[in-house]
Amino acid sequence: VTTTLCALFVDSRRLDLDASVQTYVPEFIGEGKVGVTARHLLAHCSGLPAHIHLYKEHIGRDDILDAVCGLELAYVPGTDTVYSDMGFLLLGMVLEAIGGARLDRLARQYVFDPLGMKDACYCPSEDLKSRILPTEVKTHFREGLVWSEVHDENAAAMGGIASHAGVFATADDLA
Repeated sequence: VTTTLCALFVDSRRLDLDASVQTYVPEFIGEGKVGVTARHLLAHCSGLPAHIHLYKEHIGRDDILDAVCGLELAYVPGTDTVYSDMGFLLLGMVLEAIGGARLDRLARQYVFDPLGMKDACYCPSEDLKSRILPTEVKTHFREGLVWSEVHDENAAAMGGIASHAGVFATADDLA
């Protein structure tokens, strides 16, 4: 969803890959951050750290996204490549700012509905559970079988809607 939305917003000239992320998310401030672009976020060379267990200290979507904005850069943007969930969370904030809606609504409007993906979604309903495979058994964050819920703890703490994890879809929808 995230990369597809980026492509659509670039194509419609709503997203400039080389503009500072601060153009879209003014809360993303701090040393070196003015140089971070959407292109850096897509290429995982933004300087943001790979993964931080934000869910351990932050509760809810807004608190976690605020924490992402407050992260210090681990390296100068463009000088290294480190797969970064934190970067993709920030990229989701850029897309939401451009699209004027939460990521799940943007996904439905721009990706799922136009492609005829009727089952693809974030936070699947209980009636879809029988068509979804469990993803984990007991984690340090949750007890028991993780089934029809996003397995990523940060995404789960955000309510299941995140730009780095959380989409469920059937094989028919993917085809």
